[in-house]
Amino acid sequence: MSEWIAFDCVGKSVEKTIDLLFKSFNLKFWLKLALVVFLINGSVGNSLNLRFYEFDSGNFDLMQYLPILIVITLLLVLIVVFFTFIGNVAVFVFLDSVLKKSVKLVDGLHENLGRGLKLFLFMICLSLIFIVFTGILFIPLILILQLLSGGLKFALILVYGFIAFIILFTALIFLSVVGLFTVDFVVPLMYSKGEGILDSWKSLLKVIKKNQGQFVMYVIARILLGIATGILSAISGFILVFIPFFIIGIIVAVISESGNLLFSNPAILVSSGMIIFLIAMVLGYLMSIILLPIYVFYRYFSLIFIGKIIPELEFFKGEKEADEPKVKKELYVEVE
Repeated sequence: MSEWIAFDCVGKSVEKTIDLLFKSFNLKFWLKLALVVFLINGSVGNSLNLRFYEFDSGNFDLMQYLPILIVITLLLVLIVVFFTFIGNVAVFVFLDSVLKKSVKLVDGLHENLGRGLKLFLFMICLSLIFIVFTGILFIPLILILQLLSGGLKFALILVYGFIAFIILFTALIFLSVVGLFTVDFVVPLMYSKGEGILDSWKSLLKVIKKNQGQFVMYVIARILLGIATGILSAISGFILVFIPFFIIGIIVAVISESGNLLFSNPAILVSSGMIIFLIAMVLGYLMSIILLPIYVFYRYFSLIFIGKIIPELEFFKGEKEADEPKVKKELYVEVE
């Protein structure tokens, strides 16, 4: 190949992003599409790391409130699972909205429940595989700690720790690429062909096998683009998230230091948590509004790329520019 498709897709993706969001600016469309992105991003409290300082445990009877704490924990788990599921459904809603240039949130969520469930279960399986793999990887380390002693123990810990780190890092990269390809390519296949996620992956693997270099360059392009867009995201995140939560953290610390107010009454503790959660929701949505062009760009980028690799998946037929680079025919692969 004389050209790399991924880099050819950048300019067209920027053009289509500008056309969708800025040419005929529609605030209502922007806000609704940002809400879809917010749902995709899911858990908004992951970066929250408030540090509570020492408090008088005598004012807080753990056993007395243990059933309440268990119920609250279970509810939080259910909420996280629910919103994670909705986020996976929203991936298809976002794709549909970008293609049709119209956001139908409620109808879109309802129509894509089945696809979203398949994506959700697949992602859960990926996470479980990584967790189990990590656990197995640490078994030899535990045995070394339990059975050996002295200098040999220290040396083996260093050697095996380094090997385990390399293996774990490689596995993490591999699963990250799998997750990336699932959202960028498998989701469009499921959307356009009505296939299940495993059948879509089989189709994609056939294409990857014939175009390995193109997909490697796609990953490299995504990394380079991620560095550029990550700087903007980091600046926005610092302004909208870290500074407010830093202020909240100071307030919470002052309250907890003066009179142990938070921990003396579980109702106050729960109320404070709910307020912080709501603030996090608002800030997360504001982030989605500000960074919406980046999300739209990446969605277009993957669609244009896969459309060039698989002609029958060309999502923008009739919109090709006259000077669009030609791609050799042998690049294309029939997707069954």
